[in-house]
Amino acid sequence: DGENGTLPELNSNAPALSSSPSSAPSSYRVEYGKDDCPSSSSNSDSWWALVAAILFGVIAVLLTLLLLLQVARTWRLKNRLLRKALPSMIAMRLQRGERVVDSYEHATIVFADIVGYTAYSSKVTAEEVVTLLDTIFHRFDIECEECQCLKVKTIGDCYMAASGCLPDDKLVDSHNSSLFLLRGTLFGWHMINAMQDFRESTGIDLSIRVGLHQGKVTAGVLGKQRLQYDCFGDTVNVASRMESSSEPNKITMEL
Repeated sequence: DGENGTLPELNSNAPALSSSPSSAPSSYRVEYGKDDCPSSSSNSDSWWALVAAILFGVIAVLLTLLLLLQVARTWRLKNRLLRKALPSMIAMRLQRGERVVDSYEHATIVFADIVGYTAYSSKVTAEEVVTLLDTIFHRFDIECEECQCLKVKTIGDCYMAASGCLPDDKLVDSHNSSLFLLRGTLFGWHMINAMQDFRESTGIDLSIRVGLHQGKVTAGVLGKQRLQYDCFGDTVNVASRMESSSEPNKITMEL
């Protein structure tokens, strides 16, 4: 026993341990089949498909943004050109799809014609004629704006403008309609002075005659191409006759 320092006696009936390897407990192995084990190549294919989808989405968004920017740029350019060709309020009405036809009771129409133009144009090239008219009409455009008149159009060497033919001018009382006549007359004198400056600076013997008339005018935009806010009526016809009967460097009007 333990107290006497001797080992306990083994029971002879107990089963003996075998040292043979075959009697040891067998180990467990788990084998995966080819179809059961995840493949690294399939993971790679899925990853590249995801990357491709993301890149495709990014490219699609960028192309859409570029298209929208181009459309916006084109729209701004179109609006800018339209507002250059027409008064801003008229351009806005056209953009809303309105049919522009207006009537003004006390408008002043101004016609100006260059005296000596026919003789001069027969002696020079077409390019020189265009350059000359561009120089003169560019100065007229500046004077027209300063006098708060509206440039209507040019026909050859003839320049047509109007005062009192804008939507805001309808608010002016009939008793103050002389304001439009004053603006038209002032613009006529500005054109005469501009032609004198041109003659002195270039030595080209050209002058101008001016005719104007005040009365009822109908204005509107016709057609779809090369739009302009044009004026119609007897007042326009009388102003044209006044210009034809005027003298160089003078203004003729019928009141």
